[in-house]
Amino acid sequence: MIVKSKVLIIDSGESTRSFMRFILINAGFRVSIARTGQKALELADEEMFDVILIDPRLSDMEGVECIRQLRLIKAFESIPILAVSQPHNTANREEEAAAGVTHWIDQPVAPHKLIDVITEISPDPEVFDDDMVNNLIG
Repeated sequence: MIVKSKVLIIDSGESTRSFMRFILINAGFRVSIARTGQKALELADEEMFDVILIDPRLSDMEGVECIRQLRLIKAFESIPILAVSQPHNTANREEEAAAGVTHWIDQPVAPHKLIDVITEISPDPEVFDDDMVNNLIG
């Protein structure tokens, strides 16, 4: 059994969250979602993620501030953070990079492009045989 990366999607838009979640789950990734920056920070206290995908325009806080706060958590100091942004909105990329964004993808997001980028920046999948799984859960 191959276990792919765990992705946290942080986006205020229901349709965008659902779309990206659907695409990534069907590509074999494990996915959690957060509608707000605050919810994302709560999830980060409870779970470990391999990749964070964020819309820099959140409803409750600036996405850049959420990224800064995530980077303060030791476990999230160096994991890839992918910002989903408008193609014409490149002026903020310097500030986003300073906060901790490592990669960008433009909207509208094409399913194959999303899978390719997440696959590229994710850690290599882990392969577990049945005995290893049984030992982990047994």
